[in-house]
Amino acid sequence: MEFFHDIEQQLNKYSKNDIKGKLDYLINENYHLLTLKNDLTPKDYFFFISKLSTICHNTALCFAMHLYTLWGLNLIKNKYKLAVKYINAVKEEGYLLASLNEPGIYFVSPYTFKENDFNIIAKAVDGGYILTGVKPFVSMEPSVNYLPVYCRIEKYNGKDLGIFVAIVSKNDLGIQVINNWDSIAMEYTQSNSIVLDNVFVSNNDIVILPKNSAEETDLFGYLFRLSICGVYYGMAEGALAYVREQATNQKIPHMNKPLSFLPGAQYSVAQMIIFLETSYSQIIHYCDALKKFFESPTDYNTKKEIKKISLVTKEYTTKSAKEIVDIGLKVVGIKSLSKSNYLSELYKDVVAGLYHPPQHDVLYELVAKDFFGIITLKNRW
Repeated sequence: MEFFHDIEQQLNKYSKNDIKGKLDYLINENYHLLTLKNDLTPKDYFFFISKLSTICHNTALCFAMHLYTLWGLNLIKNKYKLAVKYINAVKEEGYLLASLNEPGIYFVSPYTFKENDFNIIAKAVDGGYILTGVKPFVSMEPSVNYLPVYCRIEKYNGKDLGIFVAIVSKNDLGIQVINNWDSIAMEYTQSNSIVLDNVFVSNNDIVILPKNSAEETDLFGYLFRLSICGVYYGMAEGALAYVREQATNQKIPHMNKPLSFLPGAQYSVAQMIIFLETSYSQIIHYCDALKKFFESPTDYNTKKEIKKISLVTKEYTTKSAKEIVDIGLKVVGIKSLSKSNYLSELYKDVVAGLYHPPQHDVLYELVAKDFFGIITLKNRW
């Protein structure tokens, strides 16, 4: 990954909050097509995102949302031919895809589904559907043109959940951008909401039909979690590198030795290293499992295992990243609280890792219910 030296030099020319400028550079250099490479492995992808995150984690998060969605489309294109249309559009136009996200229906069955609680409703009309609703948290919305969305068919009474996947353009009639991103974490990502107000989608533009959507889009969830792991691991790696530099150069008052000689600093840094190394090991384990998943038949047990590993890895990596940053602040001391300090920026942003879906309580429930073999058809508890 020697080329990252050039990427770092170029990205550092932009101001901290100019994420769009940084993304434009990456697009101009064709890095937005990275996940179309046939020989790309999960490890390759993790290394790319994590290294990018050490340079600018806001950029890495936004770019990863596009890259994993494009990767998912590329992996399903042989089965779902419409995916090729949007892959080609990305190639030709240089726009980014929004993240497909997760539909948030972890313990929902046709018996318990409440239509009013779903983000986007699709009303059947001649030749297609009229979509109404909101797609929230579109990372780096100004750079995004294509919006993959989950849509619930209005008053659906089939045996599945009646959810299909479509991709709409931000230029479509009825699309409105709501500039409502005001988060204290990852504030430069401009993750605005997109309102769909009677947006027409043709039957021919439905990527995945309801009978297949729940099963087929699991793949996107696995890639999303790998992306999140890459971003927050990179932040943790950046924190450790910064602490090493500070502790090596910061002199202890009334002693002719650097901070790194103090036992307290050494113990704290050892904790950071342990969190980082165990996160790395877990992520590599996940990468290996994901590679096997791509290559092997997707039977029930295989999918159950990759789901567990993906959830465990996402939870451990994001929590460990937060711990690493917290410890780093204590080592560097009060100057780390300065708004211009790198650690204070990480401290503010790393907390976002805990809120990427599924969140803590739901994630633990998913892991445990699968372990016990509990199926929630009519009752969650």
